[in-house]
Amino acid sequence: EHSSVPVKKNITLERSSNIELTCQFTTSGDLNAVNVTWKKDDEVLENNSLINRTGNILYTQYKFTITKSNQMGSYSCFFGEKKEHRGTFHFKVPEIQGKHKPIVTYVGDSTILACKCQDCFPLNWTWYSSNGSVQVPVDTQMNKFYVISGAHGNETKLKITQLSEEDRGSYWCHAVFQLGESENLIELVVLSYLVPLKPFLAIVAEVILLVAAILLCEMYTQKKKKQPDEGKEFEQIEQLKSDDSSNGIENNAPRHRKNSVTSK
Repeated sequence: EHSSVPVKKNITLERSSNIELTCQFTTSGDLNAVNVTWKKDDEVLENNSLINRTGNILYTQYKFTITKSNQMGSYSCFFGEKKEHRGTFHFKVPEIQGKHKPIVTYVGDSTILACKCQDCFPLNWTWYSSNGSVQVPVDTQMNKFYVISGAHGNETKLKITQLSEEDRGSYWCHAVFQLGESENLIELVVLSYLVPLKPFLAIVAEVILLVAAILLCEMYTQKKKKQPDEGKEFEQIEQLKSDDSSNGIENNAPRHRKNSVTSK
């Protein structure tokens, strides 16, 4: 029977440090019969821990010094024959902070990629770039468009000028500490100036097609209306010619009769 709750803690280290880890175990049974075990990851550590018993609570303390990167990792304490897990301490180097969202810029512009280590100072910073699965160190001497600043501070910046579409891809800022390394990923997107215009051009094209379709429909409708009107005008002209012909015949008839009478 126990009332202790497993504990998990993250501990950040950038240089050599003296460490003291403490776990406690509460039970109503005999504390003298409780065994204590410490592990680093899955490896059992030497039994050099300190044990203190107060009432129904057992305290265990593990002391050591971290001087190398291979000493970083997870340290856990276990109690009793059932190896009940009571605590885990995760040691890691500081995390690097940077922009999580992609940086969007345009061809010909300049941009600055920045990374920062809060309350810590890496021994060195390195920048890497990649368009695939392989990281390539950014060499400022080979490319005049790259400028790196803050190589030994808690912040580093990579300035890229005269951007081209080939500069897009993934960039890593890599920090080196005495006890390990840490890095942060920044995505760079380089767009052509035509990219923002594409939606506008598509809308303009749709409007032009729509206007052309409307004009064609109106021209076709007007043409259909003109055809009956032209037929009516032709009929009226024919009717007028017919009337003129008949009027000419009627007007000439009396004249012929008059001429015949006069000759007698």
